[in-house]
Amino acid sequence: MISIRDVRKSFKAKLVVDGIDLDVGQGGIVSILGPSGSGKSTFLRCLNRLETPDAGSIDMGGDRYDLPRLDRRRLQSLRMRIGMVFQNYNLFRHRTAIENILEGLLVVKRLKRAEAQDIAEGYLALMGLSDQAAQYPSSLSGGQQQRVAIARTLAMQPELILFDEPTSALDPEHTGEVLEAIRKAAGQGIPMIIVTHEMGFAREISSHVLFIDGGKVIEQGDPKTLFGAPEQQRTRDFLKNYLRSYSFDI
Repeated sequence: MISIRDVRKSFKAKLVVDGIDLDVGQGGIVSILGPSGSGKSTFLRCLNRLETPDAGSIDMGGDRYDLPRLDRRRLQSLRMRIGMVFQNYNLFRHRTAIENILEGLLVVKRLKRAEAQDIAEGYLALMGLSDQAAQYPSSLSGGQQQRVAIARTLAMQPELILFDEPTSALDPEHTGEVLEAIRKAAGQGIPMIIVTHEMGFAREISSHVLFIDGGKVIEQGDPKTLFGAPEQQRTRDFLKNYLRSYSFDI
């Protein structure tokens, strides 16, 4: 069980993440929904310390990280255990697809090249990209680049993966292939937290859903309940606006 407690973050006088608590079980997939500017991405960035929160902790298997007060060694430990997939891929432009995956295995995990090569090739195959191993990011579509980024994260074998709106930079055609890649990644059994506006996908894949607004958790629960019978009026209003283009009602 991964337990996240009382994460808070302010920018100047504005509180953007207001005391969020969350538990993620083994293999659990938590989707975080909410309007733009509600603090979703900032919350994720606090979890792996791309942003330094004002308060908050993560307990991973009994090992507690006090997020505002991590020294270099503890920060490195946290980032080894938490992987992140970004909106805009964050691939090394001067590295091929497989070299992007190998980099962390060789430099951070210090694996032997043969072992790292086998791991990298395996995750490229999982993402359906074996034939693109020698291509540079500039030769890949946005969807392919995001799939390389997912393969790179999986290869590091983290204990938790954060997805920060992984399809927001993609057109509808490539959105589908990345969502399918996330389904395959979920099959690896690694807990995930996904910030997304893909409501149908969130309802299908999630074990738990949070709706955040103004930096606070307005409502949370299993996807059937939250999408089918939300208790809070703010949640109902949000879902009605976003689900107009989908084939199901709330």
